[in-house]
Amino acid sequence: QMGHLRKLFIGATAALAMATFGHNANALEVNETGTFKASADEVWAVVKQFGDIHKWHPWFADTTTFGENGVFYRRIVTPDGGWALETLDAYSWADKSITYSVVDGVFPLANYTSTLSVSSAGSGSTINWAASFDAVGMPDADVVQLIIDAYQAGFQSVAAATGE
Repeated sequence: QMGHLRKLFIGATAALAMATFGHNANALEVNETGTFKASADEVWAVVKQFGDIHKWHPWFADTTTFGENGVFYRRIVTPDGGWALETLDAYSWADKSITYSVVDGVFPLANYTSTLSVSSAGSGSTINWAASFDAVGMPDADVVQLIIDAYQAGFQSVAAATGE
């Protein structure tokens, strides 16, 4: 897991005086689904707090939240000091979904918006985690793989947290 983070930061920080924000018709996309034996309610209980991602995702060491001008922010920090500032764009307790965007940080991406949603599936549940973004300072395929790895690491941690 940490190897991915180190790979992420090599050269990326220098390249990132965060790219200008704007719509890119060629945005990259990742759409991953994790399957769990636990119920949707049990899985949602793990992931539902926007400010607690560090409590269930192994790639993050700390999260700080604050509100400013009606916007709710989350600052996530990795064990080696990498960080991103994210906004909470939409939240539905009923639909068990969280949509957020990265607005600043050292990760090799821009225009990143993601939705994590939990659904019932048979006797268990799924998490669908999808994002649209542009790669910055690293090849597209490497940034796509990094996001997939991040989501999969999160799924493994949620499975462990729910007793799988």
